[in-house]
Amino acid sequence: MDHELRKRGTSRAMGLYRFRPLAAADLPLLRRWFDEPHVRQWWDDPDNGVAEIEQAMCDPDTEPFIVLWGDTPIGYQQCYDPHAEADHPYQDQPQGTRGIDQFIGEPDMIGCGHGSRFIRAFVDGLFAQGAPRVVTDPNPANARAVRAYMKAGFRPLGERDTMFGRVLLMACDQPTDPR
Repeated sequence: MDHELRKRGTSRAMGLYRFRPLAAADLPLLRRWFDEPHVRQWWDDPDNGVAEIEQAMCDPDTEPFIVLWGDTPIGYQQCYDPHAEADHPYQDQPQGTRGIDQFIGEPDMIGCGHGSRFIRAFVDGLFAQGAPRVVTDPNPANARAVRAYMKAGFRPLGERDTMFGRVLLMACDQPTDPR
């Protein structure tokens, strides 16, 4: 979540879910998850996917995590600053916006409601750190992901053609204080 969290190597509890900073020892697990058909359908080929995540581990503007349900690793979560890259397609979003990407790696955890719940827990943590908005960009044909994001409080902003392909940009905004 925050850079101090990653530097200390600790976990942040958010209800039933924790987000542990990714470590090199997690790469074989990620490789296994990338080989799963439900992940491979929407993410890059396994070798390239793991290589990109390895790069993210060294990028100060991207924070990769393992999603834990209790003590069980069930997925991958990352957040990034879309304003950190000069050519990022989401620079039109408000300053302080964070982007997220994630997947459930364990096949038996699909369809159980984990996705929307851990996404919401992670987003709430970003809001607590001051992010005004969180965006994500599923493939428009990935109905399962779009539903999970909607359940987690995201709304569609519209489809875009990006360097990642055709995406549905979705946003979740920091709740305003009604006082």
